[in-house]
Parts: sequence; C-alpha cells; structure tokens
Amino acid sequence: MYYLNATQAYLSDSEKRYKILIENIKDCLYEFESDGTLTYVSPQIYDILGYKPEEMIGENQYDYIHKKDLTKFLNSINKVSKTSGNATNEFKMLHKNGSYIDVSTKGNFIKINGSMNFVGILSDISERKEEERLLTESERKFRLLYKNAPLPYQSLDENGCILEVNRAWLNFFGYKKEEVIGKWLGDFMVPSGQDFFKVKFPQFKEEGSVQNIQYVIIRKDGEHRIISFNGAIVYDENGNFERTHCIFQDITERKRDAQRIRDSEEKFRILAEQSLMGIGIVKDNKLIYVNKAYSDMFGYTIEEMRSWVLKNTVNAIHPDDRDFVIKQLEKKKKGDSDIVVHYEYRGIKKSGDIIWVDQYSKSIIYEGKSAIFITLVDISERKKAEEKLKKSEEKYRLLFENMNEGFALCKIITDENNIPVDFLYLEINETFERLTGLKKEETVGKRVTEVIPGIDDSEPNLFEIYGKVALTGENTKFEIFFEPLKIWLSISVYSPKKNYFVAVFDNITERKKAEQELKESEEKFRMIFNNANDAIVIVDLEGKILECNQTTSDRLGYTKEELLLMSPVDFDTPQYAEGVLDRIEKVRQKGELSYEVEHLRKDGLVILTEVNSKLIDFQGKPTILSIARDITIRKKAEEKLISSEKKVQNLINNISDVLIEVNVDGVFTFTSPQIFRLIESRSEQIINSKLIVLLHQEDRDSYQESFKAALNSKAPLFLECKIRHKKGYYIPISIRGSFVEINNVNKFFGVIRDITERKQIENMIKKEIKTLKDLDKIRNNLVTRMSHELKTPLIS
Repeated sequence: MYYLNATQAYLSDSEKRYKILIENIKDCLYEFESDGTLTYVSPQIYDILGYKPEEMIGENQYDYIHKKDLTKFLNSINKVSKTSGNATNEFKMLHKNGSYIDVSTKGNFIKINGSMNFVGILSDISERKEEERLLTESERKFRLLYKNAPLPYQSLDENGCILEVNRAWLNFFGYKKEEVIGKWLGDFMVPSGQDFFKVKFPQFKEEGSVQNIQYVIIRKDGEHRIISFNGAIVYDENGNFERTHCIFQDITERKRDAQRIRDSEEKFRILAEQSLMGIGIVKDNKLIYVNKAYSDMFGYTIEEMRSWVLKNTVNAIHPDDRDFVIKQLEKKKKGDSDIVVHYEYRGIKKSGDIIWVDQYSKSIIYEGKSAIFITLVDISERKKAEEKLKKSEEKYRLLFENMNEGFALCKIITDENNIPVDFLYLEINETFERLTGLKKEETVGKRVTEVIPGIDDSEPNLFEIYGKVALTGENTKFEIFFEPLKIWLSISVYSPKKNYFVAVFDNITERKKAEQELKESEEKFRMIFNNANDAIVIVDLEGKILECNQTTSDRLGYTKEELLLMSPVDFDTPQYAEGVLDRIEKVRQKGELSYEVEHLRKDGLVILTEVNSKLIDFQGKPTILSIARDITIRKKAEEKLISSEKKVQNLINNISDVLIEVNVDGVFTFTSPQIFRLIESRSEQIINSKLIVLLHQEDRDSYQESFKAALNSKAPLFLECKIRHKKGYYIPISIRGSFVEINNVNKFFGVIRDITERKQIENMIKKEIKTLKDLDKIRNNLVTRMSHELKTPLIS
C-alpha cells in the first residue's frame, strides 16, 4: 500500500512537472487518431498557427497540411504505424491568417485507451527554412559564378597524381607545368593536409564527386594558402576510373573572415545557450526550482538557491532595482493585468559582483497555487559592449557632427598603371555640405568627377596629392584655390588604410580675402606713410624711433638713418622734451592722445607742431604711431583771426546800431548786445523768436512784402517801421540789409537803427514849416488888407 501511494504521489508530481513543461516550452504537443482527427493540441499552437486548441481539436489534421506535402506525410505516418518507430517530417501547415507555415514534427504511435494514436511535437521552423533557402540560393549563385570563373583546374589519376593543370593553376602555385605533372597532389600540401587527402581521396573515388573539400597548400614561394576543391570522377565506357576533374578556389581570406565570424558567432551562441538554460520557479515567496545555468549565473549551487526564501532572492537584486522587481512579482502573484513580463535589472552574485540580467517571467499554477516561471539571460557582456559602443558612437557622432572643418572619407581610384585618376566619396559631414554647397545625397557613393565635372582638368594636382597619401600613407597639408567651387581651402589629408584617405578641410576664402585686403591695406599704408604731407613716426614705449617717413626727415633736417638713432626728446624744444615720457605713458594708458609741441630743426628753427598719437601693434610689439602736422602757418593765421575777431567784436560792441541775423523764416539767429539798449530785451531772449512779432501791427504787411522781395531778388532791403519796447510802447526804427547764401543756406544779415531823434527832428521841421506857412498866409492876408485899405482912399 505504501509503495502504491508513493508511486501515485510520484506520478502526480511528475504529471505536474510535465504539465508545467508542456505549458512553458515553445513547441506544441499534439495528438491525433489514425484517421487524422486531432484529440489534443497544447496552447502553443496559437503562437505557431494562430488557432486556439479548442478550434483544432476534433478537426482533421490532414486538412491543415499543404497538398504537395500531404502524400509524403501520410507515407511517413503509415510506415511508422507498421514499424513502431519515430516519424520525423517537415512540411507546410495552414495558418489561421491563410498563409502556410514551415513546421516539423517528431513522434510515434502510442496505444491510448485501446486506440493507436499519434503523439508528437510540432515545431515552427520558418526561420530555419528561410535561412536554408537563403543558403541554397547563395550556394547556387556561388556555383554559377564558380563554373564561369577562370579558376585553377587539375586532373588526377587513380593514385592522386597530377595528370593535367591549367594556366591559372600554375600561376597560383608558381610552378612550371613540367615541374608538377606526375607529382602526387599531397606533395603540395602541409603534412596534416596529406593525411587528410589520403582519407578523402578514396572516398572521392567511391562517391564520384566532392564539394568544398578544403586543404592547406604550399606554394612554390613557401606561402601557405587555403583552397576549396570541387571535383567529379570521369569513368571510361566500361565504368572504370579514368581521371578526376577538379577546380579549386583560394579561400584563404574568406576562411580568415569566416573564422572571425565563427568566433563572434560562437560567443553569441554560448551566450544564447546559457540564457536559454537560466530557468527558475518562485512559489510562496520561495525559489523552489532553479537549473544549473540559473545558479551559475549568480555563483551559487543549485542546492543553495533552492533553500532561498524571499529575503535571499531580494538580496540578489541590486538595491536600485529591488522595488520594481518585487512589485512585478507581487502583481504576477495577484494576477494583475498591468504587469511587465520582460525587463532588465541588475543582480548581485555571491562574490558581490554586479551582473545584468534580461528576465522573462509569467504567472503559472504550480501544485494548485500561483507561482512565477522565470527565464534569465546574463546580458552583462552585452551591456558593457552596448555602453562602450554607445560612448564610442556618441563621441564619434559629436566629433563628426560638430567639427568646424569639413570631413570627407574617400577611396582613391587608379588606372592600370596605378596612377590616381579619380576618387570615390564614402562619407561626408554636415560641415562639408555647408562649406562646399554639395549635398550628401548628391555626393556619397559617387566619383568626384561625377560630382564636380571638369575637376580632372581644373585641379589635376589634387589627384596626385590625394593619391600619394592614399597609396603611401604619408600625411600632408596644403592650401589651394579650388577653381570649380571658386573657394580657397586649407586641407589636411591622412590615410586610415591603403587606398583610402580622409580630407579634413576648412573654407579659408574669407581669411584669404582678409590677407589680400591686409596686404593691400599695408601697401596703401606704406604709400600713404611715404607720401604723406604730415610727419609720421613710430616709437617704442621707451621713446626710441623705430620708423619714420620722408616728410619727417625733410621737416626736421635729419637723414632717416640719423632719426632712427634718436628719440622725440632729441628734437623737441627743452620746454616740451621734459614731457616726452609722460606723454608716452598717457598714450599707453588711454590708447591715444592729441597735443601740441615745438620741434627744433637741425638748423635751430622752431616748428609749431600738432601731434596725434595712438597705441598700435608693430612687428608684434606695442608701439606708438604719431602723426605730426606743422601748424606754424595755421597758428599765425589763428593769431590774425583772433586779432581780427577782437576788432570786429570791438566794432560790434561800440556801434549804436543793432546787428541782426535772421533765417528765411524770419527767426532771429543772432543779435548784437545793443538790442538791450533799444528795447530792454537781451539777445538770448530774442534769439529763436520771429522779428515780425516785435513790429507794430500796421508795419507787418509792408515788412513781409519787403522781406520776401529781398529773399527772391537778393536785392537790399530798407524799411522804416516801429518796434515794441519791453515796456509796451513802440520805437521808430530802420531796418537795412540783404540775404547772403552761406553753405547753401540763405540768411538775412542787417542793421536795426533807432531813428527816434531823426523822427523828432523831422516832426519839428514839419511843425516849423507849418508855422512858416501859417505866417506866410498871415503875411499875405495882411498885405492884401493893407493894399485894399490903401487903394480905397486913392479911389475915393
């Protein structure tokens, strides 16, 4: 009884484990009767064919198989049903979306409930089939190319000795024909290759053909090369061995490349195999199952990890990732829908080392309780590589995209004499586009002669320069006016590997223009310097003369050679010589200074001089440029002008009339001080006011007419009128003057005179005349009366 119970418990536990495995493997377990009726399909059928199990159970298995594969499949099933062996088939099955999927099955017939049913595993082999198709296509293309290529050919006798070779064979090995005919082919192989040939050649004769048999051979010059043989046996009419026909290809470089690829693929394969083996089950906060890969990943034994409780599991997770991982475990236990089944986190190994793992997990029912099925992949190396690659790519990208210089990676193209005749653009950066105006899509992958037609004629030296760098590896740098684009370029060229070069360049057109302008400016400066009417001197900060022009020499009476040994102290008068160093210091601090000094000629004559000094850079050092102008004549003229102005001012101040200046709008722009004596208003009170507003109302019309006529005709103006005194009464005046044009501006210059006394005298004269007229009238009346009176007596 005990044995029975133990057996049942074991079977129950076994069934549970098988159920878990069935539900979590990628392949589909299925069962069908001899007539093809499906009796069981595991859930994985959905991932493979898109059907749910209940959609297929009860359906006929044969209805899903492609017609061209059905007969083959049935023959295989019938054969297995009679022999009780395993059936393995590959065929196409109908997907729910209407397409056909490549699948493989492996299984046999088992008696279940008295009926012989086929139980098997169905696997999706679409990816493998596609890889095989690509491989077959590749091999077909290779054989076609191989057949039509001028490859080395050899014919061997029954003992493996050479009967015939072609020219390509001799060229490859480096022998003459008479040196190889009759020789055993193994003599041209390394020792291990000879042993291999002794084994393979009999097989070759037995099978009738060989494909891709590889040997390491020794050329006449001693070089070892790897070759791949393809061959067939030619039989005589009696079916007896006659000879072989073999061609081979040098696959040394391909093998080396393939080895590197295999090394890389092997690393990836090992990593993939390890990741597939990392499996664990968590239930009741305990890690109840792990496989060896899982335990190896964290550096523990399986026994150590199977005793883990939640605390141990948590401790194996990096502190920064624990909250997220634990939260996901809790959600999966509860059956929440917002779970993340695939994520990455950091783990802590027994040694304390940190590893990166890629985890896939899902909720399952294990022994009637919720559990978590976990698959882990150690991605530490990938993470390191990704981080390294990311940093490397970021540095390269930032450098490449943010270079101030244009960048072009190119491959040199030579003619049959190895003379560079063209080059191919492989990569350019944005700065290249901006500096040249050539767009990436119009440049990369094209020859420069296509991108810039005529460059081989306009810039033939460019091919020679680039070619030398690409073929010899010697770096160079040069400047060139690039005629096709009409720009100046500064180009640095280096070769990353033979036949390739990198050109890093900058558009220096503006710099070249600036240099040309500077050159022209210097020439202009030199011309002005040498031909200026002013004396020009350059001195250092200690006062020593570094340069001077001819005018300086002519003015001071010294030769240029003498002046270059002097300082301004030597030709300033004593009064000004004391301040030379002080003036130099002021220029050094302020940057510029203007002042007047007296220069003493070699013959003792004193020259009044105005100097403008400025701090400049001369020959890489701070110096002072001084321009000295002889102002002796100007000073004398200024003295005369000052004297003349004083006389005019005295005249203005001492005449009784008022001098005025009025613009075309009749506004005062100047009055002499005498205006105050006339109307008791000061000049500053009158300026910017109109003359007409001071005149009596009855005089304004005649003033405007006279003012306008004088402006138009430029004839003198004379007008008598009355002007208002500050106290309100009016004073008789006369205005006399005319318009004068100065700097294209018309202004009225005139004199206002007080004619009060004259008017009073005129009035007195008028009164006297009137009195005299009255007296004359009285006189006449008296004479008349007297005459009448005298006449009357006489008449009487």
